[in-house]
Amino acid sequence: MAQEGARAAAALVKPDNRFAYRTHGGSELSGYNLLRHCGTAWAIADIANALGGLDDARSAAARAMAYIAEHRIRTIGGHACVSSGRATKLGGAGLAILAFAALEGDGRAGRFRETACSLADFILACRRDDGDFHHKLEVKSGRVLNFRSEYYTGEALFGLLALHRLTGRQDVLDVAVDSIGKLQAENYGVAQQSHWMVYAIASLHALTGERRLLDYAGAICAHIIDFPAYRERHRSTPIACRTEAFMAYADMLVRAGGAGAGPDGRAIMEATDENIWLMLRHRLNDGSFIGGDDRPEVQIDYIQHASSAFLGYYRNYDLH
Repeated sequence: MAQEGARAAAALVKPDNRFAYRTHGGSELSGYNLLRHCGTAWAIADIANALGGLDDARSAAARAMAYIAEHRIRTIGGHACVSSGRATKLGGAGLAILAFAALEGDGRAGRFRETACSLADFILACRRDDGDFHHKLEVKSGRVLNFRSEYYTGEALFGLLALHRLTGRQDVLDVAVDSIGKLQAENYGVAQQSHWMVYAIASLHALTGERRLLDYAGAICAHIIDFPAYRERHRSTPIACRTEAFMAYADMLVRAGGAGAGPDGRAIMEATDENIWLMLRHRLNDGSFIGGDDRPEVQIDYIQHASSAFLGYYRNYDLH
């Protein structure tokens, strides 16, 4: 399922290296989102790296990120940001770093790494004293805009940790450690059921093995299990995102050899099994996904999240 999803997403990369972002019945519809462009490129490359045998799909992801590097990088305060207009969003930097890092080894890797490092500097410049980040800035002036997203903080932290693994930069690791510690004290991401925060927490746990991180990710996943209203919307992406959270937490359980204060492997896999069947209702024969019962169109992030969820399910199936 993950391989087929990666291939389906890669097939949507057009000759100009943009995605056919949203389609229905073979026709391309209007709309575009650079953050989802970067996130989908990351998912394709991540799946290709994990499973192998997807060289063409990985090449398509590299072309998609070449489009970002060549056409959508702006400068703010001397640092790179991702933007197609007057404003830039923190999540774009985090997701672009993830994609650039996953494409290490591509012929463009030197340029990708340089851009990723500058994007990380932008994220560091956006950090607040409370460990969170400014989410949206005006490119020309650097003025912080009044906008918040439930996703961007986790995306930024996950990106910083990917860059640390790639380059060994201690400053980005130090910021990620400090921010995650402060955010845990505030239960950030729990009520939001933030899968991006679980990805970031799991990434840090892979480096440090700290038990507190297992409890933090477990609290988010426990909230998802206890409050499953997201299923009532009958849409593929909310279900897929929570499944991604479950699977990133499952990776932590395997490393830790068991649960802490959060759900155990059996509880996680029971919830995941139910989600998998719900997701399959929205899968098309070519491996792509529609938005849901009331959204018959295909969109690249629908494929991204479902494919990443299936990759995690493949990794952790033995927890049943």
